[in-house]
Formats: sequence, structure tokens, C-alpha cells
Amino acid sequence: MPATLEVRREGAAAVFEINRPEDHNRIDMATMDAMIEQVGVIDRDASVRALVLTGRGEYFCAGGRIGGYPVGKLQDQLDYARAFTVLQERLGRSRVPVVAAVNGHCLAGGMSLLEAADLAIAADTAQYAYPEIENGLFPMLAMAVARRGLPPKIAFDLFYSGRRIDAAEALRLNLINAAVPSERLWDAVRARVAELERRSGGAMMVGRQAYYAMGNMTTTAALEYAQTALIASLRAAEDAKAG
Repeated sequence: MPATLEVRREGAAAVFEINRPEDHNRIDMATMDAMIEQVGVIDRDASVRALVLTGRGEYFCAGGRIGGYPVGKLQDQLDYARAFTVLQERLGRSRVPVVAAVNGHCLAGGMSLLEAADLAIAADTAQYAYPEIENGLFPMLAMAVARRGLPPKIAFDLFYSGRRIDAAEALRLNLINAAVPSERLWDAVRARVAELERRSGGAMMVGRQAYYAMGNMTTTAALEYAQTALIASLRAAEDAKAG
């Protein structure tokens, strides 16, 4: 595993900390590949009840570091985009809830990591933005994920302006669940993980996987899928009682 990603245990949680503070925790290919691999590792560990995403230093994540861009090879850029897609999909299939511990500024592709999390606890000093337009670009990959959570008028405002928003606006837009003083961030995260630990792991696994699977379904298809998921959830509850 590269030094750019630290994986550690915090009680029942596995913490993924991006360790690239010199580059504002922009994610390169090696870091993404390691994250994808480690999600698989924790999914095989029944003692892990939550996955916490965070960053080291003043930034949660300032986006991606696409190999050699703008002078790199097109194939390198396509490989990065594919890895980004696999990471998003893999987080969505995780067995455990994903919690973002937003320690600092969350920009560009970092917003996609935020969207990939089920819950987000943030330092009240963190700022959020899609700044790509300032470099003559458009947040294509981030937009594909942001469309799930942002109304069109809000999304285009942020995409076209590149402006940063503060914790109060992020709360109002439902980008985060809570904003707390920086020194209380991990206390709040640990409290949320403890709450998750008291709930049925089987029910949450079936439920979150169903939620993400239903994303592109019609209402009828989602209801049909829910029937199967309901049976799986009931079985998980019975297994928990029997255990």
C-alpha cells in the first residue's frame, strides 16, 4: 500500500486517511487503486462496522491528480477516469456505512468523495467548491456524481461560478450532516460510528446496497428490487436474533 493512503482502526471503524498534504490531498492513481483494494479488505472483516474517509492536514481532498495532466498521454487520463468510476462504484457496494470526516477544504473531485459517503461530519472551517471552471475546465466526473444530490439550479451555480461555500451553506444544501468545531470533529465522528455499531450490520448492508442499486431504476423497477432486498433484510434480522 502506498504511503499516500493510511488505513487504521478507530474502534469499530476503518479509517482511510489520504496522506498527500503537500498536494492538498489530491488523489493520484496509486491512492485510488489502494482505496479500491482496501475497501475489499475491510468488507471481509466482520469486526469493521464503518468506513471513515478523511484527509491529513488542512484539506479533506482538493480533487484528483490526473497523471501528467495537461501534458500526459490521453490513455493515462482515460485510465484515471476509469479508476475514479471504479472507486465510486466500489464505495457504493461496501458492506458497511461510509462516513466522511471532513477535516478541511473539500474541492473538485473531493466533492465526489463527499457524495460517495452516506454521512458527513465536517469541521466548521471547511469550504466546498467545484473550481474547475477557473482553469477553463468543467467538473465532468464530479458532475456525474453531484447530480444525485444537488438540484440543477444549485449545481449549475456552483459549476459555472466555481465559488466556495461555507459550512452553513453546505448544511443548507444537505451536503453534510453536521458542522462542528475542528477540535471536536473526531469526537463527533466517533459518536456517530458508535451509534452505527449499535444498529443491525446486516440490515444496513442490505439497505445501503439497495439504495445505490436503485439509483438508475424506474420507480416500478426499484419497488420490484425492494421486494427481494426486503427478504434479504428480514433474513439478516433473523440471523442476528439466532446468533
